Amino acid sequence: MIRTDVEVVVVGAGPAGLATTVALATADPGIAQRMTVVDPSGGWLIDWHDRMARQGIRHLRSPITHHPHPDPLSLQRHCARVGLPHVMRDGRRLPTTAGFEHFVASVIAKHDLPGVVPAAAVDVAVSRDRVTVHLADGAVIACRRLIVATGIGRPRIPPGVSDDPRIRHAEAIDLRDLPPAGTRLLVVGGGLSAAHLVLGAASAGLPVTLALRGRFQVRHFDVDPGWMGPKYLRGFAAEPDRTRRRWAIAEARGGGTMPPWARQAIADLEREGAIDVLRNSPLVAADVGEQGLRVRLGAVEREVDEIWMATGFAQDVCANPLLARLSGRHTIPVHAGIPDLDDDLAWGGTPVHVVGSLAALVLGPTAGNLHGQRRGAHRVAKAVVPGFAPAEEVAHHLL
Repeated sequence: MIRTDVEVVVVGAGPAGLATTVALATADPGIAQRMTVVDPSGGWLIDWHDRMARQGIRHLRSPITHHPHPDPLSLQRHCARVGLPHVMRDGRRLPTTAGFEHFVASVIAKHDLPGVVPAAAVDVAVSRDRVTVHLADGAVIACRRLIVATGIGRPRIPPGVSDDPRIRHAEAIDLRDLPPAGTRLLVVGGGLSAAHLVLGAASAGLPVTLALRGRFQVRHFDVDPGWMGPKYLRGFAAEPDRTRRRWAIAEARGGGTMPPWARQAIADLEREGAIDVLRNSPLVAADVGEQGLRVRLGAVEREVDEIWMATGFAQDVCANPLLARLSGRHTIPVHAGIPDLDDDLAWGGTPVHVVGSLAALVLGPTAGNLHGQRRGAHRVAKAVVPGFAPAEEVAHHLL
């Protein structure tokens, strides 16, 4: 049985999928009733909220003006209206995770967004004006547009690291379920995720070593704020060479970075002797040792009991099963894992749009964060609902 009463299917119920669904509902208030959203979690931002809880994240890194709603000031007004506080960090107003979750729930209710079908999309067939989506449970949905908002990439694991259950990526760590007292931890990475893991483990008294490939990079946001406006985006959009755009994305994102408050917290722990920090110590190898894991960090060798890899993700369109299937049937250029989408984020002129970090060749290095996801949502909404004019982005001084 094929469902044919659907206009738009959104695959992925994370922030990018929510931003796009809200933008469409804002552009056409009736479209929400003609949409289907599918995600294995079965709910909006389930994985997002779970990650925040697992890593003990109490506030966002992004400022209060960055969120899934088209109106940049809506989260700030919502928190003021219902009495939810924000956090001041390094002179920036940041929403608490509780406030963000409350706001998201209000947006979903206000726009009467569809519930999330608890299923995975496993295949897609595309004709000129029709998309057929196959779900893992056997259901088939035919629609006019498909929006793919899944996948944050492939976990980066250095090639010399053994496959061992004691070596885990940050996404698999739950600070609410820490290992026994005395467990020697090695956290690899220099970004905010590494800081969260170190702070959570150290607060429980576990012996922690933090290993950085280079030195600390301190930055308020994950990229320079110039990438959130015309300062850098104008030149990026004017660059016709996709290889140069890909290089600019890599340069802008660089390695892991910490905001000043997180860097100070790490420095305080190091000064107190609560943690050990190894700079310029890339993880070269990790194997099973006599009493734990034997690791080589640059020129340093030591044994630990567990390794937590806060090494981020590498963008790879082929790591997304649905897009890998689409790519096999509708080939478009791919630059270091990122597809060369059309300006409206369509996949090679098809009715399939891709939002999130895989839209970076069009949107720039912020494509995968809340700010870029909203910009991507606006592009898709304009393509689906001609005439849609989202609220203007806030001035740069509000960041």
